[in-house]
Amino acid sequence: MGLRRWLTTMSCLTVAGIVLERPEAIVRLMPSFVGALRAEQPVADGATEALPHYIPGGRELTFKSDGKDDGGDGTSDESSTEGDGGSPPPDAVSADPAAHTTAAIAPKDETPPGTSTAGAASNNPGLPVEAAPPSAPSAAAIDPIAPPAAKPVEPPPVRNAAITIEPDPTLPQPAPAKPAPPPVIPAKKLFGAAKVPAPLAARAIGTYARGCLAGGVALPVDGPAWQAMRLSRNRNWGHPSLVKMVERLALESKHEDGWPGLLVGDISQPRGGPMLTGHASHQVGLDADVWLTPMPDKRLSRKEREVLNATSMLDTTSLAVNPKVFSERQVKPLKRAAAYPEV
Repeated sequence: MGLRRWLTTMSCLTVAGIVLERPEAIVRLMPSFVGALRAEQPVADGATEALPHYIPGGRELTFKSDGKDDGGDGTSDESSTEGDGGSPPPDAVSADPAAHTTAAIAPKDETPPGTSTAGAASNNPGLPVEAAPPSAPSAAAIDPIAPPAAKPVEPPPVRNAAITIEPDPTLPQPAPAKPAPPPVIPAKKLFGAAKVPAPLAARAIGTYARGCLAGGVALPVDGPAWQAMRLSRNRNWGHPSLVKMVERLALESKHEDGWPGLLVGDISQPRGGPMLTGHASHQVGLDADVWLTPMPDKRLSRKEREVLNATSMLDTTSLAVNPKVFSERQVKPLKRAAAYPEV
């Protein structure tokens, strides 16, 4: 047991010599050195483990204590000089490995004034202390300089410019565009829309199935011996010579042939021309439809003139007349009209 203690003491002296030459080496050797002291020197109950501390100014190796010694004056009296070969008392080292886990080693003259210390030296101002390492700033305290917010890029203002390209007179110029032709309107719509005759001298232009009428006159709707039919069509217009002949035929047939009167159908439109419906002829105002149905002995209303139909003179074969409806009464007006030199 004495031999082991002597070896431990010599090891302490050897470490102290290393500290004098290379103080930084003690940091790496401290765990093994403290472990050997803990294994050999049990700490009394209630005592605090003391760690070796190097003080370059005094050339000595001291041990920190918990500030309590046998005399109770609050100072540590355990120390060992470099040359006496002594060893720390057994109660200077604690057997509790959790009492101290690090050693506080720092040159005496390197502790900046006003700097707080850590470990047991904070409770004992008489011991040399080590400056606490500066704590790393927290992540919240680090405020990196944020880049300035990008300003929205405004689009440049839109400017409209009128550009005129002058043609090169030395080059052949394109032909001017032809105007679009007017829309084609069927002739029957143009003539059918006319409500009054053309204010011109009476003239039949063209043929019965392709022509028009100028200076037309209207057959009166009601006459002493006739009535005009289908007034909604506005087709009681004709050449003045035709209108006079129709009036003459109606009067002579009534007074000389005993015919009750004429029912007159389509003659022509105010300006002749093709019709919207019905006839292909009747375009020049020189042909008229005369019904062979006897005229009633009353004036027909406009509605009756629209719905009353002419009586067919044909039989069922449509190749011969029906003798029951076509008689001598119808033959006399026909002969009279055929005898006129205008027909």
